[in-house]
Formats: sequence, C-alpha cells, structure tokens
Amino acid sequence: MNKRPEGSFLVVYFVLGRTAVKDALYNTKEGRTRLLDELTAIGAKRVELERKRGENRQHTGRGHADDDECGDLDNLLISCIARQGEIQDIFSVTGGNVAPPPTNTLSVQLGSVVTVRRFANDSDNKGELYTFQLVGHGEGMATGNGAGLSPKLPLISYTCPQGEAVLRKEVGDEVVVNGKDQEIVAIQLLNTYQELPMAA
Repeated sequence: MNKRPEGSFLVVYFVLGRTAVKDALYNTKEGRTRLLDELTAIGAKRVELERKRGENRQHTGRGHADDDECGDLDNLLISCIARQGEIQDIFSVTGGNVAPPPTNTLSVQLGSVVTVRRFANDSDNKGELYTFQLVGHGEGMATGNGAGLSPKLPLISYTCPQGEAVLRKEVGDEVVVNGKDQEIVAIQLLNTYQELPMAA
C-alpha cells in the first residue's frame, strides 16, 4: 500500500463533467472491485483460520497441540487482519470516489496504459521501455496483478512518484521520477493495448 507522510496532501484535479474535484483520492472501478473481492476472500480465510486455531486450542488442553502449527496459524491470521486493515484504510480515504474510465489517448488518465522510456543517466541516449497501467489509490502492484486483459502489466498508483509524474501528461512529454529522466512514448486504452517492440 502506498504510504503518504502525515500532514502531506496530493492535490489532484479530476474534471467530472464541468466540476473540478480537489483534494480527493480515487479508485478505478476495476481496482475497487478487485479490492472488494480480496476483502471478501480474506474474510472467509480469516474465519477458517480462526476455526482451525480453535481446534488447536482444544487439542492443547489434551496435550496434542502442534506448537509450530499454532504459530503458523497465528502468523497467517495476523497477516489477514493487517491486510483487511489496509484495504479498509484505502476505502476510508477514497470515500467511494471512482474515476471515470479513460475514453481517449490524448493524455494519461486513471486506467490508461502508459509506456515510458527510462534513461539511466545523462549519457544514456537509448533508454529502456517500461509499460504499466495507471491505477487508483492503493491499487498498485509492481509485478502485475494476474487478472484482467493484460495480467503481466504492473499496476502503478497515481499517488506514487511514477504515477504522479505521468498523470495528465501527453506523448512526448518528459518527466523526472526519483531523479531519473523519462519520456512518455505511448498512451493506450487497456482494451486495445498492444505491446510495443523493444526498439520503439
């Protein structure tokens, strides 16, 4: 989950019709659905883990408990509770705000598939292509989400440095991410996404 230092705020404007919304955090529709599904799955897993832990406690009274198994169950349960909290925090700060899906490739929007050329240093004239889908707050997954039309695409939240840098930019624009230069070389819609050749 993307963390933001306490007391700092990202100011982002989304034009919804003719209304500009300021200081709001957003999810994509797909991202919100994915998080809700994950929350449901975690809830079911938590019930099962608590059931197993209860059974182990009964065995403890009879001297048959496996300490390693009890410890593993506790660790899994702690992980489930932590992830539930993370997702609930995401929903708390987004407040149900869902960004409209992109309808064009004129500029980078939430849901756009973006390809940038990343330059290692000032003497790097070739760079390296990196393609990702820009998604909502708390939806980022650096190695791809394994779902949807393009499961290998990393999901980059617009509230992280990479996402902030490209939001609302156009093809040909240059940005700086973590001190390194990048150039936006392509903006695509997910349903028509095509992988670019490495020499693009």
